[in-house]
Amino acid sequence: MGLTTTGVLHRYFGPILCALVLRATLLSAQGTPANFDELAAKASAARESGASQDAIRDYGEAVRLRPHWEEGWWYLGSLLYDADRFVDAVAPFHQVTQLDPNLGAAWAFLGLCEFELGRNPSSLEHLQRAQKLGFEEYPQLRKVALYHLALLLNSSGEFEKSDQLLVSEFATGRIPDQIQLAMGMVLLRIPLLPSRLDPSKDALVHAAGEAAALLAEKNFDTAFQNFPNMVQNYPDTPYLHYAFGNALVAAGRTDQAESEFREEIRTHPNSPLAWIALSSLALQLRRPSDALVAAKHGEEVAPDNVAVLSALADAYQALGQGDLARTARARQAKLSGQPLGVEAAQVTRYSMQVEHADSTPGSNSAGTSTGGITFEAAVHEGEVAQQAGRLDEASKFYHEALQLRPGWTDAWRRLGTIAYMQEQYPEAIAALQKTVKTDPKQADAWTLLGLSDFQTKDYKNARLHLERANDLGFGGNAAAVKVAAYHLAILLTLEGRFDRATDVLIPYVGSGPMELQIQNAMGLAILRIPSLPEQVDADRRALISKAGAIASQLAQRHYDQAFPMFDALLVEYPKTHFLHYAYGASLANISEFDRAQVQLRDEIGINPDSPLPYIRLASVLLMVDQSESALQVAKMAVQLGPKSPDSHYVLGRAMLEQGDSENAVKELELARQLAPGSPAVHFNLARAYTKAHRVAEADRERAEFERLNRIMTGQSPSQRAESGLSQASEGKPGSNPAR
Repeated sequence: MGLTTTGVLHRYFGPILCALVLRATLLSAQGTPANFDELAAKASAARESGASQDAIRDYGEAVRLRPHWEEGWWYLGSLLYDADRFVDAVAPFHQVTQLDPNLGAAWAFLGLCEFELGRNPSSLEHLQRAQKLGFEEYPQLRKVALYHLALLLNSSGEFEKSDQLLVSEFATGRIPDQIQLAMGMVLLRIPLLPSRLDPSKDALVHAAGEAAALLAEKNFDTAFQNFPNMVQNYPDTPYLHYAFGNALVAAGRTDQAESEFREEIRTHPNSPLAWIALSSLALQLRRPSDALVAAKHGEEVAPDNVAVLSALADAYQALGQGDLARTARARQAKLSGQPLGVEAAQVTRYSMQVEHADSTPGSNSAGTSTGGITFEAAVHEGEVAQQAGRLDEASKFYHEALQLRPGWTDAWRRLGTIAYMQEQYPEAIAALQKTVKTDPKQADAWTLLGLSDFQTKDYKNARLHLERANDLGFGGNAAAVKVAAYHLAILLTLEGRFDRATDVLIPYVGSGPMELQIQNAMGLAILRIPSLPEQVDADRRALISKAGAIASQLAQRHYDQAFPMFDALLVEYPKTHFLHYAYGASLANISEFDRAQVQLRDEIGINPDSPLPYIRLASVLLMVDQSESALQVAKMAVQLGPKSPDSHYVLGRAMLEQGDSENAVKELELARQLAPGSPAVHFNLARAYTKAHRVAEADRERAEFERLNRIMTGQSPSQRAESGLSQASEGKPGSNPAR
């Protein structure tokens, strides 16, 4: 269903319509043709049986017979929306809003359709109307609609409103990646929709989004570690020091905040925001004279800025200069209500303009060059040369074809591929970025872009772009796919996402090309070492290679070979962190629970500060009906990992088994907040609510469990983990036996 331009958001929120309890009012049937009831019944039966096209036809006929049938228009619009037929869905939802102007959900769907069609002004108007009317009875629709509203507010320059909406709606629990991306765009004040963002800026915006998410969660300490890293990695980025300063003010660190605001002014003197912030901070510190100086500097930069005039009025008022304050207020009132403009420099800085044939000046409609070659001939000669391996010649012909037809966007894919093959990675990146902006569903272009990013050591962008390629199925032959998967896995390992890295590598384990590289990557992942292979110290390479050999055996379910290898490696490296953990997790996966407990307790002995062995041990103890012991271990897991959904989940389960349903509910609700996409959490929370006699809430959680369980069918364990909860705490065998 077309809830967004990216598949990620659809997977996170799930199909809205299957979760909605549709609201409609049947009008009187007096005076309508006799076959209306038959058509309505047929439409309803077709819809319920999944025959969408038949239902669309029958609802269409029925509303033609009874134009005021609100329910029919609603279902017709919903089915068309569900089929991504947004153009056709607009009219039915518009009709519903005419029949019932106070139905917020109808305005929301109308606005979402218009968003998909690029009708941004009307989409913004209708989504705002939906928000004002409210549609709390449709929680999933609410999330999607408000997310899109936040995007539109941001692209209109309404950054504060967008930020407030994102934080209020999504800052409870784990903030999904696409929400973090939107938060990052707000933090950097980028007045664009995500679909228009230059791929080369992905890493910067994602880093900003991670910092914004931490601020939304009030995790200031970690956020304040991220900001200096961003400043170092992306120097002179507009509004980065400004955002850092605002965060420091919120945390009460005013001296450091003032320094950041002044650094923003130094790097970007034409922006009034830092002057406004300095003025506000000076008033907070009871320095009204300094506040006035800062406000006047802001006025010099932007004399007609409403926020500047407000700061000026506040400073005059604090100094007892009432007449001047009233004058500034009057100027402010005169300008208020005017639409905010977007900063052209920010649009240019963060967007990539891709030219098209029908709008590109200088395109040669005749398709011939001054040398007489036609566009078609140039393309053909380029293809012949490329197939023969004459890459310079192929590039020359493709460039000539591009000169003849500047809007020929496939040229960038071909030129990017050639540049990659010639190891000209910056040139490949430039061409492939244009390719993916023109057609964001080209898996091979994302693959080569990510690999080119890797070669230039732009690891953050490389991971993001290879993830996009993986979502689309990668691109290229089997050898190229293996290369891409390997690079994605080592980048995931570098970021500490070890289980996800292992899952990516499992399909490629075994003999053949890259066997040793994949084995070493598996070794890094199983030992949970956040490093690239070439960054590993020489004295650790033998350990990692041997651990990788074990992981390869586990991936192929060769436990009889893997376990003796574990024993031998532990004799050689008895104090290695996460080696006992991997051994214990593997034993638990084949129900060797007694041996698993021994290994997990040994891991705790040498690695007492990690919550992972406690979580896994508690899960094993629950499997063998030792809930009292599991309770004590799970409490330690929560103490060591208070932000881990797994730790709260196993503690909630242990409490539930001990009959403490009240506290079990509290822990499982925390797990749900941290991992809203976990079926296991919702299933056990339903059990806890049932035991606490909270029937309605139990029914709601059970329904959510069933919905999420359907969505997650076929996903890898790490995908399930990233949606909510790790395989380890569920205590079930999966495709990653080393977890």
